[in-house]
Amino acid sequence: MKFLDDNLIVNGWVHVDINGGTKTSDVVSLKNYNHVAIVLDFGNTAASADVDIAVYASDDVAMTHTVALNNYTFRKSPATTSSDSFAAEVVITDSKIDYVAAGDVVPNTDDNCIVVIEIDAVNLKTAGTSYDYDCIYLVFPNPSQACPVGCKFILSQPRHAADTLPSAIID
Repeated sequence: MKFLDDNLIVNGWVHVDINGGTKTSDVVSLKNYNHVAIVLDFGNTAASADVDIAVYASDDVAMTHTVALNNYTFRKSPATTSSDSFAAEVVITDSKIDYVAAGDVVPNTDDNCIVVIEIDAVNLKTAGTSYDYDCIYLVFPNPSQACPVGCKFILSQPRHAADTLPSAIID
């Protein structure tokens, strides 16, 4: 399979209803990759309070030192199966993606939509000057209503040629 020869897929978390608790993804290392796409796959959601989905950089997979990321992009698919066109790119400059009842970045009324967050590894390096950030994870706060969602990381552009892609779950 050509796709799996060039890309590594890592579970952030399996598809689950996160109502009742904050969900933090597994940490993935971009030490050996230049790019990551984080894919959030939503199911049928209920209206909820405003929560802020955040992406963090870390200096290791143990999350020893972390910082919220700014200046990354995402796109959202329509909440329908009659179209596969993604909305225009949105730039996040305040370290959060708003997930709200209506009228904001990702309305929680968009049942069955897909959100794709794109980040280049070089952007982790500029997240802060105190540590060598090369890992990433996502935090989705408790929405206080039904919110089935899965999280996957698709790592691409490996930095070194290899017969087998290097792991992204060990540092």
